[in-house]
Amino acid sequence: MNRPTSVTVFGVLNIVFGAMGLLSTLVGLLVMSTMSPNPMIQILTGSAVYRVWMWTVTPIGIAASAAILAAGIGFLLLKAWARKIAIVYSIYRIISAVVNVMFMTLVVFPALSEQFSGKAGPERVGAAVGAEFGGVFGVVSGMIYPVLLLVFMFRKNVITAFTIGPSADSRDVPPPIQAVPSSQV
Repeated sequence: MNRPTSVTVFGVLNIVFGAMGLLSTLVGLLVMSTMSPNPMIQILTGSAVYRVWMWTVTPIGIAASAAILAAGIGFLLLKAWARKIAIVYSIYRIISAVVNVMFMTLVVFPALSEQFSGKAGPERVGAAVGAEFGGVFGVVSGMIYPVLLLVFMFRKNVITAFTIGPSADSRDVPPPIQAVPSSQV
């Protein structure tokens, strides 16, 4: 059986998204540690709950990015384990998106509202639009890929491709070994 086009597409996308996830996390950590004072970062890092949250989700995010990168490579090789990793990753990302919205609603938005409650003008508008719209839009749009990946992982042709594995070209398959009768030895 030939590899379905969707497996190749998701394999390449998994590699790209996994690499981007690893790189953006490392760059984000570097920027946050060396950045000049940013009011939004100062507000959030002033919260013990937010610091614990970041110290918890960052390593999990790195592991998830590494897993989907590995799954992308496995997709291109039609490895059965890659499909399983993609399913687990998709479920994790959907659940984490819901948890992130709850965290933003319960922790981030109230902290920003409190900080900018007495202010008017562009700072308040920027904080409200940036955090609320940007945060929710980011989480919702971030769910599209895991949902599509999960749906495709349960399509019959994809399941079959990962069950059978890569098809071998007849030129690549050695002829079967035949036993030589003992009378000819």
